[in-house]
Amino acid sequence: LDALGRDAEAVAAYRRAIGARPRDLEGRLGEIRVLLRSGDIDAAIESYRALIRIAPRPQHVIALAELLEAHGRRDEALAITDRLVSSARAADVSTLDALAALFSRWHDDARATRALSRRAELSPLDPVPLVALGDQLLALGDQEGALRTFRRILSLGGDEAAAHAALGAVYLDHDRLADAVTELETAIRLRRERGTPVEVETLRLLATTHERASDQARAEAAWREVLAAAEGDPSLAREAREHIVSSWARGRALDAHIASLRAAFDATPPDLEAGRFLVEALRRRRDLALAVSTLRRLDELAPGDVGALELLERLEVQRGDLSGAIEVEGVLGHASMALGGAPR
Repeated sequence: LDALGRDAEAVAAYRRAIGARPRDLEGRLGEIRVLLRSGDIDAAIESYRALIRIAPRPQHVIALAELLEAHGRRDEALAITDRLVSSARAADVSTLDALAALFSRWHDDARATRALSRRAELSPLDPVPLVALGDQLLALGDQEGALRTFRRILSLGGDEAAAHAALGAVYLDHDRLADAVTELETAIRLRRERGTPVEVETLRLLATTHERASDQARAEAAWREVLAAAEGDPSLAREAREHIVSSWARGRALDAHIASLRAAFDATPPDLEAGRFLVEALRRRRDLALAVSTLRRLDELAPGDVGALELLERLEVQRGDLSGAIEVEGVLGHASMALGGAPR
């Protein structure tokens, strides 16, 4: 009856089912769905209230609140959502996130802030709710309150270096570049003082921060640290080279570096890392033919680099040499299979 659109008969059938098994949620949800479809909002609201009495699940309460607010009964909606915030427990953090989002849609910043504050109280070791609360305070224009909230990340306990790195990432997201540098450098220093490895992502964030602050010298030095730490991650190494080469270009030193890189790559024995930098520099100068020849020589000297072969294939396509691209595709297929990948 529901599927056929025979709403009155469907509601009657659902109600008979509910009478037989009052705690069966499927029948109650079916009744609400049909009532909403038929436009009987008052009856749907009463059915939601009956559902919540036997199954007071947060998702049902939020659905009822949205229905009430959408039909001009905002005070009732706020009353039930306020109770939900007040009664939230540690297991209800996702509910508080949903409530904060709901209040934001309703443009009720005070209640959104309260829900996020409650979320932070219930997750004392989790930085995520602190970041969300800080963002909310910033949206309200409370910059000092937001910064105090962000700094609470440092008092969560656990790994001190990781906490400073997390706070640095938050500052970077909010364009507080000097503060981000301070926190990220503190994280790196703490790791090194304790003889533990520095996370590559922390180095990468520091390099990005210097770059956004237009401190090219420190950015290049930081990207070189990323490159040194990127062993076994060709994609990250290539990203670091690209940023370093971009720094040369901004400093109008690209041609000078290309000359020295070419000399190092042409030496005996050839400097392979200079060759990899040379490829990026030639790409930046849009000298695709020379970049392709350099990549082909790199493949001869150090075969099997899938990332380099993929770049070579793209460059051949860019310069219109489809036969060359197809040839590289064949080599790439063999290299991928040798590394345990699927055939191309």
